[in-house]
Amino acid sequence: MSVEPTVKTVIEAKARVVAGRSTIIVANGMAEEEVRLYADRIGAYHADLWHKMDTTDGFHLYRVELEGSDIKVFVDGELKIDGAGRYTHPAYAGRTSLYFGASSSPTTGEAFWEFVRFHTGTASLYDIVLKVDYSDPNAPVE
Repeated sequence: MSVEPTVKTVIEAKARVVAGRSTIIVANGMAEEEVRLYADRIGAYHADLWHKMDTTDGFHLYRVELEGSDIKVFVDGELKIDGAGRYTHPAYAGRTSLYFGASSSPTTGEAFWEFVRFHTGTASLYDIVLKVDYSDPNAPVE
């Protein structure tokens, strides 16, 4: 999925944090941001904007809206982070991408993700299926 700097982008995720740090990372070729979900707060990391809340008490709907240099984060329909003019951290190597989860090698996080949605003016993604299998690929099949 490509995120474009001139088109409004919306990411929605319904999640319940269990422990550690989970993220929604979005880059549009020019800028990128990490919306971080911790047990006691959420934040737009590069914009240094934070909102204290309990993310472990149930599933919450997180909506990230990007348009130009603006980022907004809504929780359960209420604006919690207003980053007007703060979506400016340079995108690493000009990447255009969307990531969610712990999202980096040294980071650990545990969360339940009920769904993730993505929409730009040119594309929509409504369903993602993910299977994580920790079984030993060399184990004999019974």
